[in-house]
Amino acid sequence: MVKFLHRNSINLLFVCRQIYSETALLPYKLNTFVINCYHPRSIATFLNRRTSAQIKLMLDVTGQWAKRKPRRNELCDKRMSASEWLMCLRTQGDTAAEFWV
Repeated sequence: MVKFLHRNSINLLFVCRQIYSETALLPYKLNTFVINCYHPRSIATFLNRRTSAQIKLMLDVTGQWAKRKPRRNELCDKRMSASEWLMCLRTQGDTAAEFWV
C-alpha cells in the first residue's frame, strides 16, 4: 500500500502522455519506501514488480517486520537502495531462510 501526503499529488501523471513521460519516475526518485515484511519474500516480491529504471531510482528502501521484532542478523529492519536489496537477496538465495525464520 502506498500512502501519499497529498492525495492528488500522483494525479498529475494521468493528465497527458507528455507529462507522464517526464514525471512517471519521480515518485521512485523522491520517496522513501518502507515495506512491511510479513514473509521472507515480501521485499523481493515488491521489487520484482518494478522496472529496472524504477529500481535504479529507489535509493531509500527499508524492510520493517510487521508482526514481530526481528532476530539478530535478519535482513528486515535494514535500510538500503533497491539495487542493494536485490543483490543481497540474490546472493543469499535459499540460505536466506535461516535469517527469516
